Amino acid sequence: MAWLTKRGDIFYLGLRFPRRVFRTSLKTADKRSTRAAVARVGKTSTWKSGRLTLPRDVRRLPTFLLSDGRLSEEPSCPDVI
Repeated sequence: MAWLTKRGDIFYLGLRFPRRVFRTSLKTADKRSTRAAVARVGKTSTWKSGRLTLPRDVRRLPTFLLSDGRLSEEPSCPDVI
């Protein structure tokens, strides 16, 4: 189950995985897009049914769920000279 909290103007997504609570910034103050993120995490969390394979590093769980089960870590931009 996922939920929203707000600190200042920024919303944070919270979710519970057995015995652990995860929180991550959604980096937005727009309530509509945050509700969509919570709905997306709810749909993606079908890992309980075995449709998705969780990343080995469970600390990356929020990124994994927010990306619809596609990313196991934050994307990075290569240094360009």
